[in-house]
Amino acid sequence: MNVAGRVIYVRIPTAYGERVTILPFSDLHLDSHLDDRDGFLRFLRRRVAEANGGRVVACAFGDTDNLILPVDRVRHQVGVTVPELAEKRDMVQEVARYCAGVMTSVEGVEWAVVSPGNHEFQVLKRHLVDLIAPLATHVGAQVGGYWGFVRFILGPDRATRAFTVLYHHGAWGGAVIRGEAGLRRWAAPFLSCGPDVVCAGHNHFLKAVPDPKFTMSQRGYLRESRMYWLATGTYQRGFDPKDAGYVSYGELKGHVAVLQRAPTIQVSVEHTKKETWLDSEVTI
Repeated sequence: MNVAGRVIYVRIPTAYGERVTILPFSDLHLDSHLDDRDGFLRFLRRRVAEANGGRVVACAFGDTDNLILPVDRVRHQVGVTVPELAEKRDMVQEVARYCAGVMTSVEGVEWAVVSPGNHEFQVLKRHLVDLIAPLATHVGAQVGGYWGFVRFILGPDRATRAFTVLYHHGAWGGAVIRGEAGLRRWAAPFLSCGPDVVCAGHNHFLKAVPDPKFTMSQRGYLRESRMYWLATGTYQRGFDPKDAGYVSYGELKGHVAVLQRAPTIQVSVEHTKKETWLDSEVTI
């Protein structure tokens, strides 16, 4: 896997006060027949419409693909994939093309980073086939690692500011705390790097928790802003609402039903004669 680096830079030139929309996705599972593809596309179209001509930049932090192959004795069953892929022979490449087609079908959405989750990593480990590199090529994104930083460099050329996202595909669950405690423990050594958002997926939960964050300007001004802890949600249903005969992996494990949705980050570079700072807001 040709990873761009542990720290990925994305330059987005903006004027002061111009809002940029950042969409941190995970667990889209686009080739699963349980995927809410229509809901995902509606979400993208709505964000583009709300941006009103502003930049909409998306990241896919793992399990973009479901890719349950017949050799997976635990999860594979008849009907696990979308009908368009059911009879394909070169499954990995076909899945990459299919998912890329869905991701790029909404005009106005730019894909900045694509990184692996446990589904893509299992295919790489067991079959030595990299799914992320062709997917990233198809959508025009950089390849990230299983965890890393994305630094969005915003603002005019003479006064840029970095909005930093620390991401992990996710490894923590819990129906009550929804992975937050594990994410906070894992991220603790990296908080000195100043992330504005720390996010993880894997458990399919959706959650946003703000914390205060203080930065100091070169002139000694203290600026209070916010940082966010995010669980990045999913667009895969936990069960088939129409076919009770199809028993999903989530049903077997007793997973709770979750929303099909993702967070939205809006960020801008603000400026006065005294200082320049980032302003951000997260909604779910």
